[in-house]
Formats: sequence, C-alpha cells, structure tokens
Amino acid sequence: MPKSYRLLHLQAICGSGEVFRTASVTLESSDGRRLDGFAEGDGPVDAVYHAINEAVLADAGLPSRSVRLAEFVIKIEGKGTAAKGKAIIAIESNGRELYGTGLSTDIVEASALAYVSALNHLLAERKGKKGRPG
Repeated sequence: MPKSYRLLHLQAICGSGEVFRTASVTLESSDGRRLDGFAEGDGPVDAVYHAINEAVLADAGLPSRSVRLAEFVIKIEGKGTAAKGKAIIAIESNGRELYGTGLSTDIVEASALAYVSALNHLLAERKGKKGRPG
C-alpha cells in the first residue's frame, strides 16, 4: 500500500501591509506518524502549500523542488451560509499532472485538502510504477 497523508491541523495567518503570511500544519502519515510543517508564503494558500511540502516531501522520499502547482481553481458548492468552497488543483511532477480536490467552508482548508489529495495521487502513482516489472 502506498504511503499517504491526512491533514489533521491547519493554521494560516494573513493580512495586508507588512504582515508575514505564515502557516503551520500537522499531517498524519498512513503509518500513524504525525508530521509538522511551518512556512511563509505570498499569501495564506501559498504558505500552507509550503508548510505541507516541508512536512511531507522528505518523508515521502521526494526532492523538495519535485512538485509544482500547475492549476488552482475555487468553486462554490451550495448557497447561502451552507455554501462550501471546492478547491480543484493540479500539481506537476516529472512532466505529469495529478489532480486533487478539497471541500470545506474555509477555502484555505479546502485548498490544503486538495493539495494533500494531489500529493497522495502522486505517491500512489509512484508506488504503482515501482511495483511493475521493468
């Protein structure tokens, strides 16, 4: 079974002017370990993605620059106060695009869930290739 991750905790700080945009995340790996990441970014979503990379990429055996955000879309599902943000993203790694989605009333959380989903797809694909006869 390929390694996978689940988002447990997310905190993002943003603002205008001289405010640092930062994020901290805690993820759980499929073997039960907790991994923490902290990073700055151009905005809250960028900071969250960098924090997830800090927590996950080395643990997953991926070089730090091996994943690039290729597409980012937010859609609204539902109406009024019951509406949720749906993040749909594509990441690029070694010339391949992999997609992830996330759904939450908080679009930063939806974005984080989508990114983790896409990373899990990448890891599953890599595991599948390693298990195939050459």
